[in-house]
Amino acid sequence: MRYRAVFKALGFLLVIFSLSFALPVAAGLWFGESAGSLLQSYILPAFLSGVAGLMLVLFNREEEGLRDRDAFLTVAMAWLLISVLGAAPFMLSGTIRDFPGALFESTSGFTTTGASVIPDLENASLVPRSILMWRALTQLMGGMGIIVLSMVVLSRVVGGSTQLFRAESSVHRTIRMRPTIRQIALTLWAIYLGFTALEILLLWLAGMGPFDAVCHSFTTLATGGFSTRNAGIAAYNAVPAIGTIVTVFMFLGGMNFVLHFQWMTGKLRSLRREPEFILYMLILTGACVVVFAALALQGGAHDLRESAGHAVFQVVSVMTTTGFSTADFAAWPSTAQLVLLVLMLVGGCSGSTAGGMKVVRFVLLAKMLRREIQRVIHPRAIMPITLGGRSVSQEVQSNVVSFFFIYLAIFCLLALLLSFLDMTLTEAFSSAASALGNIGPALGTYGPFSNFSALHPAGKVLMALAMWIGRLEVYPALLMLSPEAYRR
Repeated sequence: MRYRAVFKALGFLLVIFSLSFALPVAAGLWFGESAGSLLQSYILPAFLSGVAGLMLVLFNREEEGLRDRDAFLTVAMAWLLISVLGAAPFMLSGTIRDFPGALFESTSGFTTTGASVIPDLENASLVPRSILMWRALTQLMGGMGIIVLSMVVLSRVVGGSTQLFRAESSVHRTIRMRPTIRQIALTLWAIYLGFTALEILLLWLAGMGPFDAVCHSFTTLATGGFSTRNAGIAAYNAVPAIGTIVTVFMFLGGMNFVLHFQWMTGKLRSLRREPEFILYMLILTGACVVVFAALALQGGAHDLRESAGHAVFQVVSVMTTTGFSTADFAAWPSTAQLVLLVLMLVGGCSGSTAGGMKVVRFVLLAKMLRREIQRVIHPRAIMPITLGGRSVSQEVQSNVVSFFFIYLAIFCLLALLLSFLDMTLTEAFSSAASALGNIGPALGTYGPFSNFSALHPAGKVLMALAMWIGRLEVYPALLMLSPEAYRR
């Protein structure tokens, strides 16, 4: 491990992170919150983050590039540091008084999970507007990754930005949208922020208040799911346009952002040739049909239109790992719940803000399975695996298979540990899938219209750890636990 390069990168990240506390302070002042309370809740952690970051930069001035393992360690450490520092406003404001709960809420925000331990979001005396803005902002920053944002700076002053991009991004193949990683990062952020601004405008025009429109837009494209209302998007069920707008932007958030760039520049054919996007659409469509059928059979013919709306919204929300809800799917038929549980594991596309195992891995697994069947019929045939017209190396194939089994092993272990905390089998498995896939709500007691405030403190820390592992897509987290990674 090149300690100076890693610490210098972390220092720049912390300096950039310290600037983020300004927005909730501005929101608090706008809504008349006490200046003293805002100073304590936000300025203090901002000062500590900024000073710590500057010290790391100043004491590690020597130029040293980041290798792959250094980049992975930097990403893993950055998410942990930011989650811990991001917990400070929740505790200092008095919104969450215990550290496990505050860490859970902060990690849920930065990993765009959306699970919460705050029982009453609409009680202004307990949850100030500045905290609601802070929650939304953590998901805005976590959506595209604070690492990608910092690429603009790191590509100039640290070096090794290509390794950082590979470590944070789930894209397993190189796509040259622009000549440099710095320009790629700028392009992705321009698309991301442009969509966010458009959603704010559309939600406001549809009848949502300006503050709520900003907070929900911050968390929709990020596929995060934090809301300003206890019932989430269900609080706006009387205005169908709001649910439709949110559905569209959740869908966009679950897509590969490189594809957004391509169709926005007139390359619509790229969508039809992209196997991951095709499977993404097929899974969404099939899941919507099955869930709608289950709801229709339960509710009768007079509820068909309502059932269709809830089915489409919930399938898109769960598969993109956003976690918004228009209905309590924990009370739906078991068939619908099973479909949603499977979607929690699948997740969105690579290069998106969504969590889960990613659709591209299932594309490759399906191709590999088909090849093995064909080998039985044609044992001497040479059958390479291709993706988007490009050959997939044996190394990538091995990576996909190992990731699949490691992910399932962690999922089962997490469910087992949660079952020791008085969770039912359904609650344990759905909570494990929710945390590891960065979805948010689970089933049973921890369903979409509930929260995790009653969870044992050990369970909150355990789930926060699972959110971190899931957001990093396993390998950086495992590398951080390996003693060999810290050798020079």
